[in-house]
Amino acid sequence: MKLFALISVAAANWNGQSEDNSCGMQISGDSMVNATCTVSGSSIGAVFAGNGAFITGANTFTGFDGISGNADVVVFFEQDCSSGTCDNSTCWDASVSCVDNGAASAGVFFMESVNDNRMAKGYNVNLQIAGVSAGDTLSFQLNSDNGGWACQNISAPFGQVAATPAGDNWYSDNGAFTVTVGDGPFGDLFQVSVTQQPGETGNLNLWASSVSN
Repeated sequence: MKLFALISVAAANWNGQSEDNSCGMQISGDSMVNATCTVSGSSIGAVFAGNGAFITGANTFTGFDGISGNADVVVFFEQDCSSGTCDNSTCWDASVSCVDNGAASAGVFFMESVNDNRMAKGYNVNLQIAGVSAGDTLSFQLNSDNGGWACQNISAPFGQVAATPAGDNWYSDNGAFTVTVGDGPFGDLFQVSVTQQPGETGNLNLWASSVSN
């Protein structure tokens, strides 16, 4: 039987200081393990989920036994501060609802490992992917809010990267590349490291990105 639960808000709403540092709220609740959780609300600008949340869609996530914990979601809202005072009418209406699936979700999913949309230039991201098996060929499309996210220094300690070569390194101007998984013991999560290219002005948005096998 599927169980429905509305995750309660835990104590954290804050005012915006500017359009780049907008109002937000933190939502926390019960275990994500074997559940599908959906973030809802209007004027949402960015969503970040911790505690081992794995992205299953544009606004949905799940958790896996032994990796994930309780839901912990931070939401930033779009906010108009053009008058010099930030308008709070678009703030604080987000919620998270979860459905207990009774079993782990099947598929290949990113762990939500990007925790800010105001990162310093040239930052590194460690992509951690669930549902990977030896011999898989993983196809990545990394995106910002504006389209493909240009990355470089693409590496996978337990796989072979296929992208544009630059000496001993690999890069992708549009965020698309593949990795063929080797047969080494990489554990529960397969890892790929990427670095933002110097000319890339957007921030990596894993909710808008994809990985498949």
